[in-house]
Amino acid sequence: MELALNHNLKIVSDISSKAVRHALENLKRDIGNTCCKTEKEGIELVLEQEALHKECFLLIENQEKNQLILRSGSDLGFVYGMQILLERYAYSETVSYTHLRAHETGAY
Repeated sequence: MELALNHNLKIVSDISSKAVRHALENLKRDIGNTCCKTEKEGIELVLEQEALHKECFLLIENQEKNQLILRSGSDLGFVYGMQILLERYAYSETVSYTHLRAHETGAY
């Protein structure tokens, strides 16, 4: 099974920082703007604290549980991890051509 972000994403997190909550809101917004609706099951995104160097993160696939696990020890690590997550997984689904063109031209 290939893991891909879609509208049916489930987020599991007890991270309460304002920066991480804001990044999660942006992640949901971007998925809504770029991924077409689907009946496919959404992945479970699990955010976990881990003692890593500042701004570092780990992104772990658990295909058996249909999960992506994002671990970090800092807010910026979570934010950077979510950006990579979007780049790596969101475009596995069909993406709106208009939205992609907007990103290419800076018209968003």
